[in-house]
Amino acid sequence: MAYDRFDLPPSHFRLPGRRPQPSQPFPVRGVLNLLLLVLVLVGLIAFGEMTAAHITRVVAVLACVAVGLRWSAPAVTPGAGGKHRRLSRLIRPVLAVVSALLAWWLVPTAEGQNLWGARLQAQDLVERAQANPAGDYPGFAAAAPERVRLVRLFPQYAGPIHAAERAWLKRTVEKSVADARASEAERPAQALLRLAALEGGLRELPRESAHWMRGYGWRPVEFLPAAAADGEAGRQTVHPSGAFRTLPAGLINEVQEAQRALRERAVELVVAEAVKLRQGDPAGALARAERGLRDLSPFLPEGSGLRERLVAARREAGLALGDRLCADLKALAPGDRAGFARGVPKRHEVQKEFPEHRDRLWRAEVDWVGRTIDTVLADVRPLLAKEPAEVSRRLRALGAEFAAQLTVAQAVRARLEEGRQQAVLARFQLAKQEVKDLVAKERFAAAVDVAERLAADVGAEARAVGASAEIDRFCASCRFIAEVARRAGKDKAK
Repeated sequence: MAYDRFDLPPSHFRLPGRRPQPSQPFPVRGVLNLLLLVLVLVGLIAFGEMTAAHITRVVAVLACVAVGLRWSAPAVTPGAGGKHRRLSRLIRPVLAVVSALLAWWLVPTAEGQNLWGARLQAQDLVERAQANPAGDYPGFAAAAPERVRLVRLFPQYAGPIHAAERAWLKRTVEKSVADARASEAERPAQALLRLAALEGGLRELPRESAHWMRGYGWRPVEFLPAAAADGEAGRQTVHPSGAFRTLPAGLINEVQEAQRALRERAVELVVAEAVKLRQGDPAGALARAERGLRDLSPFLPEGSGLRERLVAARREAGLALGDRLCADLKALAPGDRAGFARGVPKRHEVQKEFPEHRDRLWRAEVDWVGRTIDTVLADVRPLLAKEPAEVSRRLRALGAEFAAQLTVAQAVRARLEEGRQQAVLARFQLAKQEVKDLVAKERFAAAVDVAERLAADVGAEARAVGASAEIDRFCASCRFIAEVARRAGKDKAK
């Protein structure tokens, strides 16, 4: 059979003495297996850095890479001719990488959220936190569970979320400080209470956030004192977060500086009001200074000198009140018992709180009592001749009413006792005159009855004023005369 030279078989052109060698495949399979092992190790390391919920994403990515590598392996042999075969050898690994990226972004975690949705949610949470008004604790707390869950699942978004949380906290603190400064004139104690609670919350928040991050026991941090919260709905709490493990620089210092300025301003206002009221209304000035001292003392640190200023303002107001009370007693009309009684509680309070006024007020009371007793003595003097019993009763009641003042006012007491003695002697004179009339009528027994009735009526008062000896002698004389007359048989019927 004749062959054309173009139709000769390949064996015709084989050189003599050489045997054909089979083609050797490139060791791609081993390289791919090694690369697959490396990817598995990388996936396990990445999974170790994530939560257990990411198992679905890691498995999906590894599966995509593994399938792509295994799919590409048979085609990667040198000399496996064909342009299309070489193009397929390039496209298959690319498809494996693309599918792995899509799986990383789109495959959800075990809790049902993928990376793409997490990215959109993170943007939304950051925008909501930035738009949340300063001081809106309920609005900030409403989104806290979402932020906590997203940061736990996807820690790569913790940075912007935590920055937004810290920015809101900073705005809230600035607003609270501004509100406290605005209300310092009307409610300084309440403003200081709120700032103190705010400082306490800021100091406690990093500690509770650290406990929360470590899984220890934690609780929401209060930023409003319980006394100011309007029930459960009015509570102002912040959920611990990784954002608050460190606070913005200078935040606590800003609150402390606001408290210091507010304390000084509040003390200045109290002192200024007390000084303003001191001349016209010293009692009001004292009440204002005492109220300021009571309300502000819990917030005044030792050694600041602020409490000493309030104490000095209270003392000056007390001294002014003591001067006013002394002047009122000097101007009080003698015998105005209602006016005297109205000032007793205030005078006793001033005497107790300000010992330097004790003697002055006591002397002023004693002077008024002396003037009152002198007035009463002058009023009852015309009644001694006709109504000595009434005069004695009035003077005895006067002595009982002002017994406290009379214990130290010896001169006034002596004048009152002299008046009471004159009333007893006036009754004695009336009784003596009546006895003389009865003796003249030889009614000796009736005379004895008059003497004994006198002793019964004024005996105690006579002993109190030192006139009992004369009355006792008078009664004894009457009884002696009656006994002599009875023996002589001269006593007539009553």
